[in-house]
Amino acid sequence: MFISIIKQNNTNLILAIKMGSYFLDSFLKTLKNLKT
Repeated sequence: MFISIIKQNNTNLILAIKMGSYFLDSFLKTLKNLKT
């Protein structure tokens, strides 16, 4: 049971990291476009 909770948290963590990096990337692109 404890292991399945860790696996679930890992999946959520990976999803959060992917989403976070995606939003960060688009945010940085927007900043670059604003500067030029």
